[in-house]
Amino acid sequence: MECVMKQQTVRNARKLLDTFDEKPFDGDFVLPEYLPEMAAILSCRLEPVIENRQLGNGRLIVDGHVRVQVMYVDNSRSRLFTYEATQPFTSTFNADGLSDPAISSLNTVVSYVNYRAIGPRRLDVRGAFRVYAVVYDTVSAELPSRSDRKDLCLLRCTAEHSLPAQCTGKVFTVNEVLDAGGDTATKVISCRAIASVSECKVLSERAIIKGEIRVHSLYETAGGSEEMPEYGACDHTLLYSQVIDAKGLADELQTDCSVSVLSCDVRAEREEGTGRNVLLANLQLSATLCAWEHTVTPYLADAYSTACPTETMLTDCTGYRYGGCAIRRLPLRQELELPEGIADVVDLWCDCLSVNHSDGIATHRLSVHLLASDESGILSCYERTVDFETPLNVSGDLPQYRLQILECDYRRKDTDTLELAVVTELLVTDMASKSFRAVSSVSTDDTHPYTFGNAAVRMIFAESGESVWQISKNCHTDVDTVLCANKLKEDVLTDKQVLLIPLK
Repeated sequence: MECVMKQQTVRNARKLLDTFDEKPFDGDFVLPEYLPEMAAILSCRLEPVIENRQLGNGRLIVDGHVRVQVMYVDNSRSRLFTYEATQPFTSTFNADGLSDPAISSLNTVVSYVNYRAIGPRRLDVRGAFRVYAVVYDTVSAELPSRSDRKDLCLLRCTAEHSLPAQCTGKVFTVNEVLDAGGDTATKVISCRAIASVSECKVLSERAIIKGEIRVHSLYETAGGSEEMPEYGACDHTLLYSQVIDAKGLADELQTDCSVSVLSCDVRAEREEGTGRNVLLANLQLSATLCAWEHTVTPYLADAYSTACPTETMLTDCTGYRYGGCAIRRLPLRQELELPEGIADVVDLWCDCLSVNHSDGIATHRLSVHLLASDESGILSCYERTVDFETPLNVSGDLPQYRLQILECDYRRKDTDTLELAVVTELLVTDMASKSFRAVSSVSTDDTHPYTFGNAAVRMIFAESGESVWQISKNCHTDVDTVLCANKLKEDVLTDKQVLLIPLK
């Protein structure tokens, strides 16, 4: 018959979603009238940007836009222009059975991009990108915890887990006046920005995040002429600090915070009072804060009766343990062979193509773009790929990772060689799965009680490493009796020995 046992509610985190949505990109664009006609396209970049996430009603809806940046030259082949456009996208993921609160982790990766000029003012861009989504929520189960039967022995264990506590965000702007580094910037050709988090401090129901924004600008200077323009490039590091209000956020929670750039606009203007040209930067950023609660889950790993045969049913349970977010700055130095005919390197930038991991090693592939001119001032853009590896050094078996380029610098070694110096930031979320088997029900056969005859004690030859629990279960007695009779303190035997088993 099934034993009547007191029940307890066991809460564990579960991975409800771990997938991606492959999104095609099809763009047919016409240059506005204020831009000159295209003679040749030098580069085309797709950048998917996540603007908003909605988690509820059994669905995860991700809204964003794809920023297209096309760099080209006009008929002079020496003057640079950039055309930018945006195209919205929406990814919908099925999340049936979603509970609240839940934590969602999102990331985007460009798969490929192809482009061509259909005419002097029209271009066609085709590509694809992926929206990766991981969602954790909380699942509850009713499991036995104790019994009033004196003959029933229960093996109590605990499992350490993390539960989703909160996921919130904030959009904010940063405006700065930037020095062009001695150059007289007249027109900004292109700009890009990367944000990183250096500190996340949790206070009562709010978090203060601090970090840096690295802005790279390519611009035309006043030193050139209409026939032979001159270009300059500079990097700036901007500091930010923001307060994120989060009701219920407590100091003991573990937090993971990320900041992404929604838009970056840099333009050259003449500063009033000084008469010098400066760069005005306007950036919009999105901060996401995820909080985890550490919990210890008690459960029954086994049960048996000392009076009669017992049948125990077990159920498989899985939880997850959040181990924090590690930020690693990874320097990369490599020599690149320059194409023939390059007189001057105008600019250099890198994009992250992919990040894969296997056996604790992360493999990264970067795309290096080199904008250069020959002796006559004709501009060209060259692309190279660079692969490198780094150890992940995480204890969990389910790491999530994101790579971004923080710094990209170069030095021309000679006419044929370029020394590349890149600093990447690898964000690794240490996540481990925690599985255990818990007792779901206990049944006893009270119609066939154990009999021990006239024997009062039994001798057992036990091996090192054997469990006192299992020995007691096999001999139909309780653990405390065996421990006391043999003056033992631990459940696992450290030596081969003879045990005395009192019989009830």
